[in-house]
Amino acid sequence: MNNHRFRTILRMVGLFLYFSLLFCVIAYPFHFTWLNMDPTLLNFKPFRYLKYEFAYHFKIAVMYSLGNVLLFVPLGFIMMVKGQKGMIKWLKVTIFGCLISLSVETFQFLFTTSRSADIDDLIFNTTGSFIGAISYAIMRGIKNKMIKKQLEKQAD
Repeated sequence: MNNHRFRTILRMVGLFLYFSLLFCVIAYPFHFTWLNMDPTLLNFKPFRYLKYEFAYHFKIAVMYSLGNVLLFVPLGFIMMVKGQKGMIKWLKVTIFGCLISLSVETFQFLFTTSRSADIDDLIFNTTGSFIGAISYAIMRGIKNKMIKKQLEKQAD
């Protein structure tokens, strides 16, 4: 099996596992309903509730913020495994993460009564996918430098 095919399979398996776990995380505490659309469960103002949480419940706010970022880091990383390189790839991965997050928030708004759709989640999730893409690029750069050094040693 060539390297390109292996990376494609690795990416597909990674995405399947990631989306399976993501669904478990977002669906677990839900009380499902059909087309709830309660406007009180919708927040379009960035950091409206988070300011309060940081002021009065700091640990909860940190866990909420970091949890939302970390939830999407694997997506950004996995999406970088195969494909073109450079800034265009990072931008595509970040936009893809944003769209997946928007889908999650839409799902929460339409089909749950126990969670709200929040712009903060969209911001943190998108940031997480970007961090994942950067992490992959950094690790790939380190790997390439190590390979280059090893080849230079062999050439000497």
